[in-house]
Amino acid sequence: MTSRTGDVVVCDASPLIVLARVEHLHLLRQLFGRVLVPPAVWSEVTHRPHAPGAAAVARAEWIQVRAPSVVPTSKLGLGEREAMGLAAELHALLIVDDGLARAAALAMGITITGTLGILRRAKHEGLLVAVGPILDRMQANGLRVAEPLVHAFLRELGE
Repeated sequence: MTSRTGDVVVCDASPLIVLARVEHLHLLRQLFGRVLVPPAVWSEVTHRPHAPGAAAVARAEWIQVRAPSVVPTSKLGLGEREAMGLAAELHALLIVDDGLARAAALAMGITITGTLGILRRAKHEGLLVAVGPILDRMQANGLRVAEPLVHAFLRELGE
């Protein structure tokens, strides 16, 4: 198992929720040295303690809440804007799934990945033997991914 102790990532709500719902939130801790979320993301994920995944995220003491110095203005939600601001400020990888947020982050020069990217990295680093069953569970728990992308992703990983 490889830990990237120097890597700092900022995570948006959707990847946190879906990873927690399928009991793979630990992948973030195993793959990255520091996992940061801005206050709006933390609130979005944990404000309803009985929502699927909320308790697992709230118990993850290794997730640090940190506010950005500057919050970009856009039509995106506050959590996504805070996450982009924090990632830009720290020159950190941003983990985000929403298409509009991904496009906005790229336009700001922020390096991004998403939930599929986390699964890819975990498999390449030997943390997962197969991603297909996990991806199926993620899709059943709210992850929306176009079927052609799912097929191409699994084919890329030899599944």
